[in-house]
Amino acid sequence: MLLSGFITTDMDEITADNVVEVLVKAMDTHDLNRSEIDYLWKYYKGNQPILTRTKTIRPEICNRIVENRALEIVSFKVGYLCGEPIQYVGRISDETVTQNVGTLNEYMFLADKPARDREVVEWDMICGTAYRMVLPNDAYTPESDEAPFDLLTLDPRDTFVVYSNDVKRRRMMGVKYNTDEYGFKTYS
Repeated sequence: MLLSGFITTDMDEITADNVVEVLVKAMDTHDLNRSEIDYLWKYYKGNQPILTRTKTIRPEICNRIVENRALEIVSFKVGYLCGEPIQYVGRISDETVTQNVGTLNEYMFLADKPARDREVVEWDMICGTAYRMVLPNDAYTPESDEAPFDLLTLDPRDTFVVYSNDVKRRRMMGVKYNTDEYGFKTYS
């Protein structure tokens, strides 16, 4: 199952004047994509159509079983792609570059990047899209054993990107929203 489509806009730039208009139009396509992503997520988790199928012939014999091939395939692909954590290396033999690359590798270890990579790849294998957000880490100090950033894997059911409708398909706006217990949405 493929997503209904890219979310695009004809605007050349996203400004305070047009952001709401672009967001409202984008939500129509995202809502279709969200329903497909949610179906695929539930299918992956074992909630498959066989469980709700009605048996018309000899209904007294009704053995339902889910052979979850989706979980098996996703697990295999994630293990294959993320079996060994990524290590960064410098292409230049400069000692400063080597030291900075070593520091970057240490930060990635502290931010638990291999686990975040697995989450992103898992979402991508399940529904064909995945999102990562990098934010500053408020707990970071040079003396702490914290990375200066946090790596977050976003749920694609409430995250999307709006692209330009031109030939370059530039990223115009990334949207993440939350729905509170009363059903109100907060967009960022």
